[in-house]
Amino acid sequence: MKARHSLLLPLHAAAGLFALAFFPGVCTAEKFVYLGSQPDGIEVHVQVSPPVAVADGKRQGWFRTMLKKAQPINNEYGETRQYSEMLALNVADCAARTMGAAAMIYYDDKNAIVARFEIPPKELVLRKIKSNTLGDSMLGWLCAKPKPPPPIVKSPGTDSPFK
Repeated sequence: MKARHSLLLPLHAAAGLFALAFFPGVCTAEKFVYLGSQPDGIEVHVQVSPPVAVADGKRQGWFRTMLKKAQPINNEYGETRQYSEMLALNVADCAARTMGAAAMIYYDDKNAIVARFEIPPKELVLRKIKSNTLGDSMLGWLCAKPKPPPPIVKSPGTDSPFK
């Protein structure tokens, strides 16, 4: 059993690395719009496309945090690097008004990745969100009801009996 488990560990690690390597490619193609700023001037932007409903009823979407001045971050290897931007895949439980980050990717001022972290779904901690905060705006965007598609209205005379 131990030999089998030790063989699966590299596969799980490779799958995690693939997912993290894939996230930046998805996010660089994504467009973001301004959502709000914190009192210290840090800006938060949200993806233009709507959030995604995941299997357990939660909703998730990407947020981009833009710092005014580079800050230190310890990467996954324990090295201290400077970052000026961070992408976060936030997950929300709308009914409970809780939210947490499932993935975080940190970039330096040259847009190079300096750190990345992914939280396994079973280990993800969702925290209560206070009203009238930037977190409340983020939660509101994640939990907004999707707009229904516009109704299809046929113009008179467009139906043909010869189809």
